[in-house]
Amino acid sequence: MNTKITKLTLLLLAIFTVSCSNDSDNDAPEEITPSYLLTKSNSALAFNDYKYNDANKLIEINGSDGSFTSTFNSTVTYNGNGKIQEELKIVSALFSTPSYHRIIYKYDGQGRLVEKKYTQNSSATPAIYDHKQSLIFEYNGSTVTQKLMLKGNALPSSKTVFEYDKKGNVSKSTLYNKIDANTPNGVFFYSHAYTYDTKPNPESSLALEYRFPNTSKNNPIKVVETYNSDAPTTADIVLEYNEGGYPVKKTQSGIVSSYEYKML
Repeated sequence: MNTKITKLTLLLLAIFTVSCSNDSDNDAPEEITPSYLLTKSNSALAFNDYKYNDANKLIEINGSDGSFTSTFNSTVTYNGNGKIQEELKIVSALFSTPSYHRIIYKYDGQGRLVEKKYTQNSSATPAIYDHKQSLIFEYNGSTVTQKLMLKGNALPSSKTVFEYDKKGNVSKSTLYNKIDANTPNGVFFYSHAYTYDTKPNPESSLALEYRFPNTSKNNPIKVVETYNSDAPTTADIVLEYNEGGYPVKKTQSGIVSSYEYKML
């Protein structure tokens, strides 16, 4: 039973939409100008409220990370190029003191996101942030490889390869773990292959680098998942849309998610 729950959670987290680059293999991903701003998303697994500034740029998120026993508040700041520079995340859990996290965004000369550096406050006074882990992004044509690097480790703990179609949707994501000196490419753990509709994604109003690389311009309506040596299984996703074509309700494997917007 626990294995089934874990698989379902992984699938739902992996499927919550994806985006990357435009049709050029080497260009940075394109931003989308939305007609609606996503203000709320709710499901049995998590909830999020989104706030924007007067220029409709994301500045604050309140929600939960998959457990309603803990909540978080994130504030976002931008650099001179209009890209996210830093995210300050305060996590509050029952019967414990809040923890403070700084997520630092780094870019290459082409403006592409190459690292999300996760740090955590180890001392309240003075505030000292220790580097805990990083997500490293490597680009190769129409694929992006995301590597999870823990502090002090020379090799990644895992890597996920994202393959994109010409619309910027993730066509397939494949996770490899058990990476060591003898198996530097890791061992296949699972993959998800996606089929999409032609409607705008709920998260299109969020900063591209905030959701990168696990979001798409359109919405998955079918996913084929394969775990280890198990036979592939297919999950259909039923979507209901508002008058602008944005999803307001998603049903997958009995789990219902809802979305609320502000019309521009």
